[in-house]
Amino acid sequence: MTNFPLKNEDIEWYKQEEEIIRLTAEQVIKDFALFGIEISFSGISRFAYEELYEQLECVIVELLQTDYRKMVSLLYHIDINETAINEAVLDQPII
Repeated sequence: MTNFPLKNEDIEWYKQEEEIIRLTAEQVIKDFALFGIEISFSGISRFAYEELYEQLECVIVELLQTDYRKMVSLLYHIDINETAINEAVLDQPII
C-alpha cells in the first residue's frame, strides 16, 4: 500500500522509465490544451522534467498574474484542489 503524500525517493524509479515519462508528458499536454495552453515535449526523456517544468512554471506564473480563475480551473481539472492551490500561493514570495 502506498502512503501519501509521496516523497521524492518514492518516485525516483518512475522518473527513469521512458514509457511513464512519455505518458506523463502526453497527459500534461492534453490537460493544458483543454484550456487553450500549448505545452510541448521534445521526446527526449532525459530532459523531460526540466523541459516541462520550465514551460509549466511560466504558464502558472502568468495565470497567477492575469487569470487566477482559469488557473484554479486548470489545476482542479488535474486533481489539485483549491485548498492546496491557496496554500501553495500563500507560501510563495510576492512577485
